[in-house]
Amino acid sequence: MPRLHSIPFRILILAVALPLAFAWAAPAPARAAAHPLAPAVEESLALEARAAIRRGTAWLLAARRADGSWSGHRALTSLAVLALLNAPDGTAPDGTAPAAARAVAWLTAQERHPSTGSEAQYPTLHRALGALAVARLQREQDWPYLHAIRQQLLAAQDPDSGGFRPAPDAPPDLVSTAYALETLHVTTLASLGGAAPEDATAAARRFLAHCRQPDGSFRDALPAAAGNNGRRATERRSPGFRTAAGLKGLLYAGARPGASAEVDAALGWLARGFTVRENPGAGQAGYYTWICTATQALQMAERCGWRPDAAAGRLRNWRPRVIIALLERQQGDGPWRQPIPDWWETRPELATAYALLALELALRE
Repeated sequence: MPRLHSIPFRILILAVALPLAFAWAAPAPARAAAHPLAPAVEESLALEARAAIRRGTAWLLAARRADGSWSGHRALTSLAVLALLNAPDGTAPDGTAPAAARAVAWLTAQERHPSTGSEAQYPTLHRALGALAVARLQREQDWPYLHAIRQQLLAAQDPDSGGFRPAPDAPPDLVSTAYALETLHVTTLASLGGAAPEDATAAARRFLAHCRQPDGSFRDALPAAAGNNGRRATERRSPGFRTAAGLKGLLYAGARPGASAEVDAALGWLARGFTVRENPGAGQAGYYTWICTATQALQMAERCGWRPDAAAGRLRNWRPRVIIALLERQQGDGPWRQPIPDWWETRPELATAYALLALELALRE
């Protein structure tokens, strides 16, 4: 991890001033700060969650490949690194910092190799996710890589709709747009690219607003493009996941609760449809992807001023509900496992990374 005094002063100012320096991907200080306990989480439940994180991170660290990656997969490796680095004080295993540095070195080297499999099919999503762990370390040596990723993501933005394409030959979609916005936001703190491009952010926000449906949920693409999506993974993206991803994207694009009809409508839909027992609209398929995305979106909304109250319906006490549900699903040896093959979650490294990130976020203020 870099020493605090080695980081340029202008970067420190940005880190303090930017209101959405989000917990799972924001650059790390020289020493991990204590995690303030979220008011809605009782101390006894927090202690159980910390014990679960301790077991889960130990298992995850041991699941690395010899090359320092997890499954040789860019997005999965980045999520695993974030889960390890964001563990509360005293819960991450010894060796986490050198393992993260080695994994980041593997991630930056991947741009020199041709992509295959899902990475070739969805390059925007994998570039966006893969850069988050690199940004998390905030090392000056990685700035050229992050700047290059930013330029590649901006090149994937459709000039007409403002959405981001998952691949060069595909129409823009909601999920690619949400993750591209997250990475553009996070890499602003550690890139030579300077401030986030406001015109690109505003255009993406309009795209997301147009993806909203009358009930407050989100469709995956604009109506005119929905039939041209090649019937790829979009049909299996549940209404719950799409809505959480759309809410997250809007918040990264600068929309705020109480000032954005789209944000308020998404929170209203989640207040009616939120559940920790399944992925709304898909049953158990994609459960860990859903619970992590929803937890991230809700934690972000709270940081932007939203407060769950009596009118929040199913979102009241969402933090302890998420924690309890994940504690019940953890295996005795530490990981989380998913028997349903959709959403690539049969890989326990992915399910475990998502579960750990959701636990860590539910514990944070």
